[in-house]
Amino acid sequence: MQLEGETRLTRLKRYVVVCLFFILLMPIVTAQVSLTKSMTVHVDSGDPTTVAINPTDSYAAIGGTFTVNVNVTNVDKLTGWQFTVYFLKSILNCTNVTEGSFLKTAGSTYFGDIISNNYNGTYGRVVAYDTLLGTTGGVNGSGVLASITFKALSLGDSPLHLADTKLGDENIPPQPINHSTMDGTAHVQGFSLTVSTIGNGTVSLNASQPYYFGQHVKLSASPDTGWCLQFWTGNLSGSANPAVLTITGNMAVTAHFAVVSYTLTICYVGMGGVARNNTGPYYYGTHVELTAFPTSGWLFRYWSGNFTGFSNPATLVITGNTNVTVNFMPKPTLKMSPSSTTCGIYGQGFTVKIMLYNASNTQGFEFQVRYNATLLQCTGWTLNAWASGSVTINGGSGVISGYTSGSPKNGTLTLITLTFQAAYHHIWKTAPGWVNNLTAPIFLQMANLSCPIGSKLIYTRGNPNQINVGPDFIYTFSPIPGDVNNDGTVDIYDLRTVAVYFNVKDGDPSWPQASYYDLDGNLSIDVFDLRTVGANFGYTYIP
Repeated sequence: MQLEGETRLTRLKRYVVVCLFFILLMPIVTAQVSLTKSMTVHVDSGDPTTVAINPTDSYAAIGGTFTVNVNVTNVDKLTGWQFTVYFLKSILNCTNVTEGSFLKTAGSTYFGDIISNNYNGTYGRVVAYDTLLGTTGGVNGSGVLASITFKALSLGDSPLHLADTKLGDENIPPQPINHSTMDGTAHVQGFSLTVSTIGNGTVSLNASQPYYFGQHVKLSASPDTGWCLQFWTGNLSGSANPAVLTITGNMAVTAHFAVVSYTLTICYVGMGGVARNNTGPYYYGTHVELTAFPTSGWLFRYWSGNFTGFSNPATLVITGNTNVTVNFMPKPTLKMSPSSTTCGIYGQGFTVKIMLYNASNTQGFEFQVRYNATLLQCTGWTLNAWASGSVTINGGSGVISGYTSGSPKNGTLTLITLTFQAAYHHIWKTAPGWVNNLTAPIFLQMANLSCPIGSKLIYTRGNPNQINVGPDFIYTFSPIPGDVNNDGTVDIYDLRTVAVYFNVKDGDPSWPQASYYDLDGNLSIDVFDLRTVGANFGYTYIP
């Protein structure tokens, strides 16, 4: 019985223990079920989440600035973050913190930062934080949380130490996301770059010393006039200009400049040659005298290309590769057409054309024509090649002057047509010493031809000229035997004119008038003079 009582007591104790266990266990189970209902369980993707300074190593020179990013990688459902970065305040100074783009891809955010460049006696500190606004599922993947800009104060290396980094998930309240961190280092360096030159020129740099490791420095060579950059030596090679040098330590570069040799090329338009007093080599500032020699029948007109002008010879100064064209043109010729004419009656008219041959871009003609004002009268003119112009006739002195101009023309041109008429009474005689045929020239005393380029071509009678001028026009008055009134017909009017003075002799009062009709020169108006008229009676002159 005692044994049975002990057994029952033992069973009772065990029951109480079991009941107490379940009573104590129920809140835990209930809480666990509740937690399971309100939380999302994160499944490890296999890639660790990391918060890191990027780049790991940053370089700057004293006074320069640089920026690092604080990146997160392989994160799942990130809704907020914070971090602290410590740095040596004697070497660096934080100037700015900006929010990265990663968290903002899920919506609007609230971002803040605290910069303490004098956090304690040794370190400066940057605190930054960011959270999504509203209910959201967070962002996944990798990206930039924030960017931090520093200014380099002094030489040395400063750690960029990440501390108190927190990543929150999408739960309310957020649960920590496990992650690791990776610090960075800032290297403030003071490397030198020595630049020297050989030859005439200078080198400019886009950045001043000191330089930091990996810094890209652009070197631009500026040769003096007439010089060129040949190549770089030292820590830089090649001939690129500008050239970029990557700093890896204290460095030295030499720019080699050389004198440039230039070319002089002469081209020809027309027929002729050019002599030069210097056949090269040609350097900047070299003087070269050029002399143009036209072929016979041609004229030098002007220089064109890299050298222009009308002088011959001419001196050019070399300032680079030079191309010069010498321009020749056929020597123009002025002629009168026809070359002569003969008139037989008083008042008979004829025309003279002034022709231009080998016109080359001729755009103007200035002239002076002279003629015998006793034998001839100029009665008119017509401008042919160009409609515009002006002509003046001085009948007393026998001078015609004027000009005509217009658009440039080439080839053979009729410039102007002049109209003349016989203006002198003259009869035919057989008297000794009497000149029956009277002649007189019509000629160009002066002529100028103008072109769009170059000076005028000039002709002056009796001088060396740039224009060929044909022979003078020859005018002849040849009276008709017996036509004493010069009307072109030998008729009763001529016979009666002589008969009026019949039997008048030298010494008679009317002899001065009668002597003009002494056709045979025997100092008497007699039957022989009448026979001279009668011998050609009835003849009519046809011009």
